Amino acid sequence: SAQVQIDVIPGPSNSVDVVTGVVSPSRLPLSDRNVSILSVIAQSGGVSESITNPLVRLQRQGKSYEIPLDSLLKDPAKNVIMRGGDQLIVEEEERYFVAVGSTTKEELVYFHQEHITALEAVSLLGGLNDARANPQGLFVLRQYPESAVRQDGTGPASQHVIFRFDLTKADELFGAKNFHVQPADIVVASESAVKPAQAVIALVGSLFAISNVFN
Repeated sequence: SAQVQIDVIPGPSNSVDVVTGVVSPSRLPLSDRNVSILSVIAQSGGVSESITNPLVRLQRQGKSYEIPLDSLLKDPAKNVIMRGGDQLIVEEEERYFVAVGSTTKEELVYFHQEHITALEAVSLLGGLNDARANPQGLFVLRQYPESAVRQDGTGPASQHVIFRFDLTKADELFGAKNFHVQPADIVVASESAVKPAQAVIALVGSLFAISNVFN
């Protein structure tokens, strides 16, 4: 019935460095074996208010792991235990995609979570513009690095690839729900040719009505 007692001794080998992006960057000793990423951020005063879209980066033994803070807060399994010698960096998320076309907004959209699907991308943009958009034409434009191009079917056959979704069809709607947008992708909501034509016809009809009144 032997018993073993383990003492945790503070020191450089049992501390973590919180480098930047928090209220009080410092070297923190690990008080026990169960200090998590969020515990370290909390001990450092929380995330700095100057960061609007925080990305948490953990550097450990020459490797770097990163996750948006929003995803870290929502998934307890990703709130990993810190080890001595770890470095924690909180910085502005730099991943983004470009939105153009017949959406409510046209802008650079930064990733607020680990993955964003094509359907979520449309929602982040305020949805399709009812007066202009063609729901049959949602496009995702992607440029692959030259090293990723494959001619044997195991990868893209070209550097420039266009993915198209018809949101009026159930199977393609589910496809857009499961398709992950990649950083630097361009999301394009095509414009309907019918709706502008209807607007022109309505305008011409109004002009004729006004002309008849004056006549």
